[in-house]
Amino acid sequence: MARGSGSTGGRELTDPRLVGKDEAFQALPAEVARPPRLLRITEFLRMDLAAS
Repeated sequence: MARGSGSTGGRELTDPRLVGKDEAFQALPAEVARPPRLLRITEFLRMDLAAS
């Protein structure tokens, strides 16, 4: 099990995990550009905002 934390904008990030490219882009608005195919990225690191 991966463990880790971080913060962004003063909010805590938790539960780091690797997700596939399809799952990663389902969570984003349609106007977010995908990385160039040249990079061949297949997994992304996803973290959740901690409950306040």
